[in-house]
Amino acid sequence: MSEQENSHEVNSLFGYSMTVGGFYNYEDNPETVKRYIKDPMTYYRELRRISRKLYSANGVYTNVVDYMTALPTLDRVVFAKEGRKKAAKTKKKNSVQRAEQFLNQIRDKSFMRDVIHGGNIDGEYFAYLRMEQVDSFGKTLSDMDINRITEINEIDLDFNASLMPLPADYCRIVGRRNSSYVVAFDLKYFDGLADNKIQVLKTYPKEFMSAYLDYSKSRKSSGQWLVLDSEKTFAIKLRAKVSEQHGRPIGLAAFKNMTYQDTVLETKQRVLDEVNGELVVQTFPEGDKKGQSALSSGQQKAQHEFVRDAIGSKRTTTGTRVISVAAGTKIERMKTNTDILNVDEDHMGLIASDLGFASSLLNGKDGNYSSQQGNSSLVAAQVFNIIEQAEYELNKLINANVIDESKLIVKVNYLPITHLNRKEQVQNAKELYTLGRGSLTAWIAATGMNPDAYMSLMDYELENDFENKYPIHQTSFTATSESTDGDDKGGRPEEEDTTNPSTLKSKTNGAGQE
Repeated sequence: MSEQENSHEVNSLFGYSMTVGGFYNYEDNPETVKRYIKDPMTYYRELRRISRKLYSANGVYTNVVDYMTALPTLDRVVFAKEGRKKAAKTKKKNSVQRAEQFLNQIRDKSFMRDVIHGGNIDGEYFAYLRMEQVDSFGKTLSDMDINRITEINEIDLDFNASLMPLPADYCRIVGRRNSSYVVAFDLKYFDGLADNKIQVLKTYPKEFMSAYLDYSKSRKSSGQWLVLDSEKTFAIKLRAKVSEQHGRPIGLAAFKNMTYQDTVLETKQRVLDEVNGELVVQTFPEGDKKGQSALSSGQQKAQHEFVRDAIGSKRTTTGTRVISVAAGTKIERMKTNTDILNVDEDHMGLIASDLGFASSLLNGKDGNYSSQQGNSSLVAAQVFNIIEQAEYELNKLINANVIDESKLIVKVNYLPITHLNRKEQVQNAKELYTLGRGSLTAWIAATGMNPDAYMSLMDYELENDFENKYPIHQTSFTATSESTDGDDKGGRPEEEDTTNPSTLKSKTNGAGQE
């Protein structure tokens, strides 16, 4: 037997697979994430990318963002505020109607939820107004139409409006004008669209197409950034000072714990794979010379394959199996250190706390009603901070592009109502209306119904005489004790029943006496 034959070795891995995922497949490990967090204005792109990935991968982060997005009811009222000079009542009404038409066209509730959602994940949100005026006259007019026109300037033009969200990675805040952010858009965004860039450009406002064509003609040597019209730009920035160029994602403070949790879970998964798999080591019997097997190369290979097949078949069959190996052969399993499986930390509590959510709000466990209510109020305050910024931007767009009346300022106001406090807000509006000089519109809006729709129903019912056609059912709350025709229709009796034992007892105790 030659020395070459005796030195033959075979290593085999039985049923073991190592899966690597999460934060192991690129550089976003806990250490680099920690570095990003320390300098969010420099690493804003990296932090946004991590935030988007964690929103899809981390259940706590997903629920927090989704709950905040769904929390407000977004009930609103639209009103006109006069300037120094009073405007005509008709103009005020028309201006409010145009503002409501604009909000309906952009589907403001869906848009506002997108703002809350995107703003929380990216830390900022940008959109641009695309507005087309549609002449109500049409392209041709008859002689009769011409004769009916008295003053063209008084005829309102219809419009089509939409707010197009812009990719946050290609937008930069470059300044402020009239307390509103001025935004520049990176035209390189369209370079990455390959063959369909022209089709995409057609969906954008015409100034984007014009700027990109100029940028392309100059061989991309200049004009990379298009400064957007601030009166058509919707821009909000969250968790940042006015002087800072970028906002911060809501999960920024929790990124470290979230990436650490992913690391722990990935490590546990690898350990479980090792435990569920199995590494079997077969040591051949040693020969006369130390370090060399007594078996020939062919014998080693044959025994290796025999043991391998026996172990493999054992995984899929039951019953007793007998195998024989050469004397001195050792077969043993390689043990896996499973200490990591005993690590049991409250990752959900840590992450929820970093996000500003009590974990009891997410899992329905622990905590009491009072603490949960207090925490939900704090969360609602954050949500309405986003809505406040968005509301300001919408009012800017409405008054600059929709309302053609310098004497009026039209505003949309989203009421501070959530799905948790609606009952309380409805009661507040009711008391203001019934006890003071409150607004019926606000009361209706607080219930979740559109005030215009509700009042239109009231008008319809009055016009069709519902009150007389369908009289109110006679109950103790709606009828008096005697009707005009002398018949007793129910209601509270004018004289108390003195035979009632409770009444007699009350009178004996002096009830009702001065």
